[in-house]
Amino acid sequence: MRTRCAVGLLVLLLLQGEAAAQINHPYNEVGIYAVPDPEGCATAQIDVAPMTPFTCWVVLTAPWNENLGRPVPTVAGIQFRLELPGDVMLLAVDYGACVPPLTPMLPEFWTPCSTPVAAGRATLLGLTLMATTSGPAFVHMSPVRQSSPMLPDQMAFSDADGVWPDNIFAMHPISGSHDVPVFAINWDGDLSFCETVPLRAESFGGLKALYR
Repeated sequence: MRTRCAVGLLVLLLLQGEAAAQINHPYNEVGIYAVPDPEGCATAQIDVAPMTPFTCWVVLTAPWNENLGRPVPTVAGIQFRLELPGDVMLLAVDYGACVPPLTPMLPEFWTPCSTPVAAGRATLLGLTLMATTSGPAFVHMSPVRQSSPMLPDQMAFSDADGVWPDNIFAMHPISGSHDVPVFAINWDGDLSFCETVPLRAESFGGLKALYR
């Protein structure tokens, strides 16, 4: 399980003075990282010159079959929407052990996979992005809107060892909310997520207003 170690974000949240709320789930958290196999405190941001392509990775941590009460050994499919600001471009996708769709519906991803889970993590996709400006930019993940959702109002993944529809589970954004960024570009704060005990933080309401 990863919890928020984004110091800059938490300072902003504390300044809002709102009631504390639990913002993490114990399993099935998905995020975007600067390394393909994040462990410990993993960086979810990058500093890069404008018009310079870079790669980041979509990683599902602690995938858990809630119906069978056991870890998921292999991810069989994923469904989510990548929310990019106007000054960030998606140049390419490395589908890894997932199957590239015949008719991509980018920025939405709905694809079968055979991605193994190792050390509690499944590296699902590699994304090649490019920022066109030097200013800060923030990437979000959210449920699909163009496709039919596997779960209403949820990002989702499936367990290869399960039987549909009992093998489909919600993926929770590592940031704690679809309205809160999971990855930052050229931001002078600290956005990282740590495998530690659950962290309680102030509401993300103020951050939503700043970055959405």
